[in-house]
Amino acid sequence: MIRRISIRTPTCSTPSNLSWQDDLRNRIPHRGTVRALLVRGLKTLSQCHRLLRLLEWTQVRRSDVLQFGGREPSGLRVLTDEFLVQCMPLAGESVNVWVLLESLFRGRLGRFGYYSTFVRRTRAKVVIIWHDTNLEAYQLSKHIGIPIACIQNGIRIDSAPPTGNGFFTNLSKQHGSKKPRVDTYFVLSESEKARLSQFIDASFLVHGSLRANHFSSTTICKSQSRKTKRIGFIVSFPNSNDVPSMRIVDNQHPFSSINGQILSYSQYFAYDALVARALLDLCTARGLEFAIIGKRSESDRLEADFFSSTVAPYVSVLGHAKGDGYSVASDFDSLVTIDSTLGFEMLGLGKPVAFLPNRLRYCGVEGPLTQLSFLDELPSDGACWTSAVTEEAIKEFLGQWLDRQPSADDSDVTAFKSRVISVDPGNSKLRSYLRDCISTSS
Repeated sequence: MIRRISIRTPTCSTPSNLSWQDDLRNRIPHRGTVRALLVRGLKTLSQCHRLLRLLEWTQVRRSDVLQFGGREPSGLRVLTDEFLVQCMPLAGESVNVWVLLESLFRGRLGRFGYYSTFVRRTRAKVVIIWHDTNLEAYQLSKHIGIPIACIQNGIRIDSAPPTGNGFFTNLSKQHGSKKPRVDTYFVLSESEKARLSQFIDASFLVHGSLRANHFSSTTICKSQSRKTKRIGFIVSFPNSNDVPSMRIVDNQHPFSSINGQILSYSQYFAYDALVARALLDLCTARGLEFAIIGKRSESDRLEADFFSSTVAPYVSVLGHAKGDGYSVASDFDSLVTIDSTLGFEMLGLGKPVAFLPNRLRYCGVEGPLTQLSFLDELPSDGACWTSAVTEEAIKEFLGQWLDRQPSADDSDVTAFKSRVISVDPGNSKLRSYLRDCISTSS
């Protein structure tokens, strides 16, 4: 007798329209799901690795002066011949384990509790804010009981990254009717003081540029006696690694937001190319030597590639190490700039400098706080600055400026210089302030 043997397939509550094989496939994670889990796990590992890299295990040293921000003293390095200077990195840059543990033990929670503990452990007498656009710095005075001073290290307008607000807009929004405060603010000039005092509560001290002051105490900028005069165009471009596609030409990625208008890299730096072409034509016609003084090192080709593409393949672009711009610029007879802080510093150091400060007007952007501060109180045209934004008008102005070449003691230039830049050789005002802070604390 033959028996019929029936083989039943697994039922396990499978919907009637699915076979058991389909149901099994549904119970196994999809490849996309596995990939997503792996990506999430890698991100978590990356975050943990980054956190571990932030941890600093060495004991903090005793110091007189704390630089707020950075792992190594930057501009404040010039003060280390007299003062003990140490960095207090931002919480996002580095976290000292011993300071963190003491902060937690004492119940000083949050980043400002951490900063307060850091100050206590170093026995610092004064905190110096070097990155003057760091908004967090203007809240320190609420949590730290020692003097806090800020050093301006760049000309300021209300520009911002494409998705953010400008420096002055942020100051107004974050603090409302009450101005953010520091004890003392060392500013570049009278015109910068007038602008910054609208937004910040501080005792303002006009002392110029810390680095230029140091340079002026060690080097004298003399007029050159060479037969062929050298004209330098000072520019200021970002690091190539910070630029999408690592090029400026035809780069339509957003670079900056100014007065609600987004400017691409190509738009923002087009004025540099226009000025460089005007200068090259003028220098060629007059038999003058022309070169562009970049901001980046020679290994960063961003500036050189831009001007070789937009001006001429043979145009000379001089790179230099960070902080060496003064020595490079001092080797020229005359200088031209749009809005580089180095141009103002070289004017203070005695070099003839012409300013073409209407980049944003050329880009079609106008409004409050979009022009350099000296234009708030001076005419749009003067002895060494112009409102020109076309190539022909720029060449005409520069030709007249070179013919006239105002001397350093020209009354118009002297009046202009007194408003836009100050010079304090050796940073005597800052050093005196630090000595007072230390002696008062002692």
